[in-house]
Amino acid sequence: MASGILSSVLRLADKLSSSVRRSLAGAASSSSSSSDAPHVVEDDLKKLKCTLEAIESVLRDAERREVREESVKLWLRELKGVAYDADDVLDEFEYELLRSRRSFSHPPSKPGRKRKHGEVQELATLPSPLDDASFRRRMVLRIKEINRRLDAIARDRTRLRLTEADGPRRAEKAAWVSTSSHAQPSEIYGREDERKKLVDLLLSGDYGGNNVSVVSIVGMAGVGKSTLAQLVCSDQRVSQHFDVKGWVGVHENFDAKRLLHEIIDSVTKSLCDLNEIGALEEHLKERLQGKRFLLVLDDVWNEEQVLWERLRLTLSLAPQGAEFW
Repeated sequence: MASGILSSVLRLADKLSSSVRRSLAGAASSSSSSSDAPHVVEDDLKKLKCTLEAIESVLRDAERREVREESVKLWLRELKGVAYDADDVLDEFEYELLRSRRSFSHPPSKPGRKRKHGEVQELATLPSPLDDASFRRRMVLRIKEINRRLDAIARDRTRLRLTEADGPRRAEKAAWVSTSSHAQPSEIYGREDERKKLVDLLLSGDYGGNNVSVVSIVGMAGVGKSTLAQLVCSDQRVSQHFDVKGWVGVHENFDAKRLLHEIIDSVTKSLCDLNEIGALEEHLKERLQGKRFLLVLDDVWNEEQVLWERLRLTLSLAPQGAEFW
């Protein structure tokens, strides 16, 4: 998983940043303004670390969502590729640091060193591979290229709507939904009557003259509302009856724009880059044109009627009967 390699690169970047900082302390060349001066390496390592931390904050959300979203899967694949390249670069850097220290410690005595109580005491900073201009230039170029690729990946967090705040909850829901179609009725006990009634209701096509029919499953937390909905959605007859099925976790905060984005993602299995609510509503209506759809809104806490009526109005413009939970 990407989290493993990313954590490894972060630890290595942090370690090397500290090593470089110590190497530069008192080094005459550190004051150079050249684009490949030693202090530039330290700055680039800091930037690498900050970018990785920003990406890591949304990684859990991404790794759970990749099961059902191809675009997130591609994003993670690209991230892992860059992370492995970064690991190679930093590993080489660490090796050179260790090698230079080892070669420095082998001679019994050197100018600038003295013995105290039988031990060698350093009077100056340890030699650094950064003193080698050729090595330093190569490292600067490679780390800058890694940072350039990571910047592009970090920018895609916005397009993919990978957020730090609700990542864990939404990620858990995405993971659950990705396996819901494989649920077996034999695994759920005591809900057969409810399941049958709901399936029959969905298949009846009696929408009372409305395009959108609302079916609510209510109850205290933990009584199995989501499990029952899962069982109904995985029913073969329901799958055959509806052209499109979608599942969206609403949670505590009703954010109209986020909800529309996630509904579109769920029913189209693709991402939408629109940002205006009106444009999102039009896009959703176009994608559902002529289709019978089933939309499950799970974990609903907000009961403010005006908010739901607007969403219901958007969905009601679809010409075919629809179900809205």
